[in-house]
Amino acid sequence: MSNETKKQKAAIIGFGYIGSVIGTVLADRGLSVTGVEKDTRILDTVRQNKSPFNEPGLEEMIARVRANGKLEVTDDVSRAADADVFIITVGTPLAENYEPNITYIAAAAESIKPYMKDGTLVIIKSTVPPGTARNVVAPILRKTANVHIAFCPERLAEGRAIEEFLSIPVVVGGIDDPSTAAAKNFWESAMSPV
Repeated sequence: MSNETKKQKAAIIGFGYIGSVIGTVLADRGLSVTGVEKDTRILDTVRQNKSPFNEPGLEEMIARVRANGKLEVTDDVSRAADADVFIITVGTPLAENYEPNITYIAAAAESIKPYMKDGTLVIIKSTVPPGTARNVVAPILRKTANVHIAFCPERLAEGRAIEEFLSIPVVVGGIDDPSTAAAKNFWESAMSPV
């Protein structure tokens, strides 16, 4: 991992199952990570250095990164204001008409909008329909700054999530060439062998 990536700060917006795995692994790889979550049960469990989910190796990793100060969890998104990278992992349940409900994605984008600055990277890891990054997230965030916005499909299986996150190549797609390059550079550096 490059020294530049080690200095980066990442915010995970939604510290549920996928967010907790991604955030904890990134913290274990040297990034400073702030997990933002509304569910107090998840926050309380992580603050006790325990895993809120049954995922092999996650509890030990949480304890390690909490002990070395690389992982903070909070319900206050302003605690992530200085992040260089925001990774959105909120839920996208199906609505009654079986269409994806992307209101949580829009709400997550609105919550981080005040903290955007030119060059900030925003990665959507939630399962969303095509065009969500370009048509929902970009109009919200690009009013504030020239941010990079990318989508990276989530594809982790329960029970093997850490192993898969560390071994399966990350697919990225940005809303423009600079966004794609920023996401590619981030993941290559963050996930390179330590």
